[in-house]
Amino acid sequence: MKINRIINSITALLLMQLLLLNSCENINPQDDSKGITANHLELGRDNDFYSLIEMALDVCEQIEGTGVPTTWNGLSLGKVFSMDAKDSVFYDGDEVRFDLDFGTITDAKNAGGSIDQRFRYGRVEFRIDKYFKEIGAVAEVKFDSPFCSSKEEEDVFTGELILTRTSSNSVNVEIKSLKIWDESNQEIEIEGALNYKCLSAISIEKVWGNEFEISGNLMMLFLKQNPIALAKYEITKPLIRKLESGCNNSPVAGIIQCDFDNEVLSAKVDFDPFENQACDDLVRITTKDRVFDFIIE
Repeated sequence: MKINRIINSITALLLMQLLLLNSCENINPQDDSKGITANHLELGRDNDFYSLIEMALDVCEQIEGTGVPTTWNGLSLGKVFSMDAKDSVFYDGDEVRFDLDFGTITDAKNAGGSIDQRFRYGRVEFRIDKYFKEIGAVAEVKFDSPFCSSKEEEDVFTGELILTRTSSNSVNVEIKSLKIWDESNQEIEIEGALNYKCLSAISIEKVWGNEFEISGNLMMLFLKQNPIALAKYEITKPLIRKLESGCNNSPVAGIIQCDFDNEVLSAKVDFDPFENQACDDLVRITTKDRVFDFIIE
């Protein structure tokens, strides 16, 4: 994934996964008078940032009252992974600590990806202070070495996520210095906070198969640009994300306001312009002077 595709991926995520380049079909391809081309506003199809959060949430939701489970539901995690438990129980009075090892890029390719169509490889460190279904439970999720959770096997993350249980069906996600690299070594750093709220159940029993409402804000630094570019992404209308086959490519509803520094670009991204929450990957982008419609491929 090139830097332009990553930019779009995060914008759609907020990500998470959002103003990417070169990954959509532009229904209205003409340039505007300000020189903003279709490429500046294309949305990426790879919501890798969301998938990273959802993988971490899926792990936390499987933690039991006694501690780390003996078996995992691996459908949304990946077909190849193993656990290295440092402290697997709560009853000794402290947190549980464990690593999940998803193997190598070769393992991921041979396994063919997970149910959410992501390749995952690398190692993730988890520290969870108590049974995660309890209000106030906190999980620290660290990617100290490059970790892939992507449709593109070469795109990797490092950094940290902090997940905090706020209600039976809601979790706050703090993004701390999360960095993304693609195969050409382009780099983006992301910070911000999101809230995941389950809409399809009164409690989050599982991640895959549920419907989530996502709100919050992100800031991104595009570190390889000269000068370094800063972008702000605000979810002005909660994103609706359906984690089911055919719908998890992009949100089915919601609006994001995207603003780059120095007024280089400002746009509103609407994932549901016809207000029907269809799984059609249709997106409408509005700038000061133009309206663009896209089909996310």
